[in-house]
Amino acid sequence: VQALLDRARNNDICGEGALTLLATVSQQPERITALGGDLEALEAQLLECPEFQRETETTTDPRRLYAMAIRAYRNGNASTGNDMFNRAISNASSNAQKADFHYGRYTIRRDRSDLTAALRYNPTHGGALYTQATFVADAVGRRSD
Repeated sequence: VQALLDRARNNDICGEGALTLLATVSQQPERITALGGDLEALEAQLLECPEFQRETETTTDPRRLYAMAIRAYRNGNASTGNDMFNRAISNASSNAQKADFHYGRYTIRRDRSDLTAALRYNPTHGGALYTQATFVADAVGRRSD
């Protein structure tokens, strides 16, 4: 991640590295902030890469669809974002990737059904398990008078 972050700081991140770094910004923001990265600025920079500007109906690359879904949400177009997420999930190459995409959508819209789906596709998905554990911990800590 450090090498990709350095490339972003040098404005040399578009291409394959942009997809990887965007996924990290979305799903593991603590890794970026621990390295001194500004999440909002970095995400804005990545979403300006040319590969995320060409939104077409024929796009099948799930990672590109995932990035375009994030871009649509950030631009206030939740309907297009959901369509892109659904296409990314449908075209995912593995259950682990489907879980990542569901968790990524959860981080944006906070719909717990995406956590459930992430864990259905990958029962050991770290981000989804951690988030679910925080919900359980919050519930246990409350009294039910």
